[in-house]
Amino acid sequence: MQTPVTSGSRPAEVVAPTVIEHPGFDGVPEAHWEMLNCEGGLFTSRRFMTALECVEPAPDSTVKVFEARGYPGAALPVAALPCFGVPTGGGGRYDAAALVRSILPDAALPGQPRSLLLGARAGYQNRMLVAPGLPLEESASAVRALVDAAVRQPTEGPPPICTIPYLDTANARLVRAALPDYGHLALAAGDAVIDLPEGGLEGYINGLQQRRRTRIRREMRQFAESPCEITQAPLGEVCGELAGLLVQNLRKYGDGVDERVLADMFRRYGEVLGDDVQVILARLDGRAVAYVSLYRWKQALYARSWGGDPQVARDAALYFNLVYYEPIRMAARLGVSALHLGILAYEAKVLRGARLEPRWTLLAHPNLCHADFTRALARWNSEQLAALQAWTPPGLLDPDDVLFTNKEIPRALPTG
Repeated sequence: MQTPVTSGSRPAEVVAPTVIEHPGFDGVPEAHWEMLNCEGGLFTSRRFMTALECVEPAPDSTVKVFEARGYPGAALPVAALPCFGVPTGGGGRYDAAALVRSILPDAALPGQPRSLLLGARAGYQNRMLVAPGLPLEESASAVRALVDAAVRQPTEGPPPICTIPYLDTANARLVRAALPDYGHLALAAGDAVIDLPEGGLEGYINGLQQRRRTRIRREMRQFAESPCEITQAPLGEVCGELAGLLVQNLRKYGDGVDERVLADMFRRYGEVLGDDVQVILARLDGRAVAYVSLYRWKQALYARSWGGDPQVARDAALYFNLVYYEPIRMAARLGVSALHLGILAYEAKVLRGARLEPRWTLLAHPNLCHADFTRALARWNSEQLAALQAWTPPGLLDPDDVLFTNKEIPRALPTG
C-alpha cells in the first residue's frame, strides 16, 4: 500500500513534490529507478540494492523507499530515496556513531542510537536519485522533501543519527543546497578509480610515468614466472572456492567471519546476480589460491572482494595482478572505460594510476548541534583532505571543498 506523505519546509519559489512512501524497493518500477540513476553507478542501481537486501540484509533493519512526484506535467518520479533504519555499534565504515566518535571522541550520543541511513548502504558510492536535467532548485526541493519525509517517521527511543554516507562532491553540493541548515558534511574517504585509455593493458601502462611502468612490469613478470595460471568464471560456477580465500584475507585484520556464512553469501549472490559478477582466479596445480570478484555496470568494472593464500600471493604478486592488471585486460575485452577500486590503501592505488574522488557523509543529530562538534569537524575535514592531497596531483581536489563544514551550528529537521 502506498501512503502519501506531505513534505515539510521547502524553497518558496519552487512547487514542492508529493512524497509517496513504499515499504520496499518494489514500489518504484525498475525502469523508473534506473531513469533516476542514469548518471549513477552500481551501488545505487535497484538491481544491486535489492540483491544486497536479499543476500546481506542489515541486521535488525527496516527498509523504506520514498518517491517524489507531482511537478506539473511530470508523469514519472522526479526523485527517490531508499531509507534504512539500522543499529549502530558494529564499528564498520557505515556505522554513523563510530564516525561521529572518530571526529569527536567524547561526543554526547545517547547510549547506542540507531541510524537512519539514506541512500546506498554499500560500496562507498552514493548519490541522490534525481531525474536527469532537473533544474537545481527543483532537485534541491525534491531532496529536501524526501529527507524531510524520512526523518519525520515515528521512532522509538532516542532520535536516530541521520546519515547520507559516501556522496561524491557534486551530490554533496546538492545535499547542502537542499539542506543548508541541517547536519554536517564530513569528509569520510577517498574512492579510487582508474580511467582506462584505449589500447588495453599496454595503453594503460604506457600512460604512466616511467618509474610506475617499471614497477608494474616487474609485478607482471613476477606472476608470469610463477607456476600460477589465470582463469575466469561467473560467480555461480566457482562460489564454493572463494570463502576460504576471503577468510584468510580477513584474518589479517582480526575479522572472525564464519567461513560457512561467507560460502552461503557467495552462493546466493551467484544465484541472484548470475553472470553480472565475474571472478578472476589464480590457480596453482588446479587449486584456487587467490581471486577477485568483479561487477560490471554500464561502462565500468567494480572490484568487490579479494582473497588469497598469503604466501602464494606474496611470491607471485597475485594481489596486484588479480585486482589491477587482469581486470584491465578484462575491461579492454568488454569495452568498459573505468575500474573502481574502493576506498583506503591510497598509495598502492595512486601508484598504479588511480585518481581519488572525495566521499562526503552527512551526519545529523540534535546532540551534534554545538560549537565543539563544528570545530572538531573542521579539523577532521582539513586532516582528511590533506591525506587525500598527499596522493593526488594538484588541481584534482578542491581545497574549498573543506568549506562544506557548516560555519554556523546546524539545526535538526523535526523527527516524528
